[in-house]
Amino acid sequence: MSRGRNTAILAALALGLGAYIYFIDQYKTPAPETPPSAPAGKVFEKLDAAKIEEVRLTSSAGEATTVKKVGTVWRVASPVDAPADESELSGITTNLATADIQRVVEEKPKDLAPFGLATPRVTVAFTVAGEKAPRTLLIGDKNPTGSDLYAKLPDAPRVFLISGFLDGTFDRTTFQLRDKKLLAFDRDKVDRIDIVTGKDTTTVTRQADVWSVTAPVQARADFGTIESVLSRLAGGQMKSIAWDPSAPASAPAPAAPGAKPAPHTLKEFGLDPAERHVVVTAGSARAELVIGKATPQGDVYVKDAGRPLVFVVEKALVDDVARTTADFRSKDLFGFRAFTGTRLEIARAGKTVVYERKKGPEKDAVEKWVAVPPTKAADEAKIEDLVTKVSNLRADSFVDALPAGATESLRIQTAFDEGKKHETVVIHQVGADAYAVRQGDAGAAKLIAPALTDLVAALDATQK
Repeated sequence: MSRGRNTAILAALALGLGAYIYFIDQYKTPAPETPPSAPAGKVFEKLDAAKIEEVRLTSSAGEATTVKKVGTVWRVASPVDAPADESELSGITTNLATADIQRVVEEKPKDLAPFGLATPRVTVAFTVAGEKAPRTLLIGDKNPTGSDLYAKLPDAPRVFLISGFLDGTFDRTTFQLRDKKLLAFDRDKVDRIDIVTGKDTTTVTRQADVWSVTAPVQARADFGTIESVLSRLAGGQMKSIAWDPSAPASAPAPAAPGAKPAPHTLKEFGLDPAERHVVVTAGSARAELVIGKATPQGDVYVKDAGRPLVFVVEKALVDDVARTTADFRSKDLFGFRAFTGTRLEIARAGKTVVYERKKGPEKDAVEKWVAVPPTKAADEAKIEDLVTKVSNLRADSFVDALPAGATESLRIQTAFDEGKKHETVVIHQVGADAYAVRQGDAGAAKLIAPALTDLVAALDATQK
């Protein structure tokens, strides 16, 4: 009985809600000649988005922003002078030109308050090239179903509906409209990155298409890490602006009632002096991200050295770009791979074995790894396994020099890229740990355990 009674109550409530929505919509029914099933034309007929020259937005928070087109580039003109977010302005201008009147709610309403238009929640005013007077769209509340927005033009009494998704396009603050990129640089031309932490500097440089660590040590660089750093710097976005000295009210407001005012000097943001800097160089051009201290919320204050404002970014972004020397070093001990290699030579305890990738004498033979000279014990699958284990050797960490007591275990020499490139790596053992010294790289790489044990087992397998 209880379950049936609850079901009946819910049904009655649903019926009542449906009747209420029906009543509201009936009150705002379209004119008979406007079919509710199809849009009743454009909000702005024959508007060319490319000819919009200025946009003035007043957001639901009451913040007014003016953005102007300078040539082909948009720029925030008020309340600050700053580059604008081109994608935001493209969305605004395109949607102004394409926005449909979903249906007319009332031709001559007696009261605009029920629609949220007595005092419009959002106002979009814009000027078009060749037109003297600006055009304006007034936006009110959402309709009862929440799918559309009430709107009107200031020079016409009728109230109509526009799609609800336009709220996210037109209700924008000054911060949302301005360019939020961290740094401006030509990624394709970057040939140097410097990470400065206190007195220590890590430098990676590019010659042709090859990146190398050049300070504080000489070593091969990890291409993936460099690409990640450049991607984060080029695509990273401000989370908020902490302080803009050029803004009308440059001192930040307190974070919460009763809280102390936020810092408004570079020193208080941890930016004068700063412990960390990331410098990107592209030929003669230079861009620098200055990294300060953490915010109370756990983000980080940062600054583009070429601009006065201080902004906030996520801590994860700072962690991704402020890398250490070890982060930038290539963890792969070999550039040699099973499919590019031509020769593998391993010396152990005075004995040397050699394997080469060769093509058999058969007409349709393919290249495969074989022992040189050939031996009965040389199984192709076992040699392939050995070659793969050599090519997959990676560093877990790096040390400046081999630990005391290190003894040579294996000396590995490879040839690859049709024999044009050669590598030499000597693996040493200290107790249960293994270290590799690569010709041309500083220090030694501590191997991921149990890499040496697995490698020796694979080598022994080829001899059985």
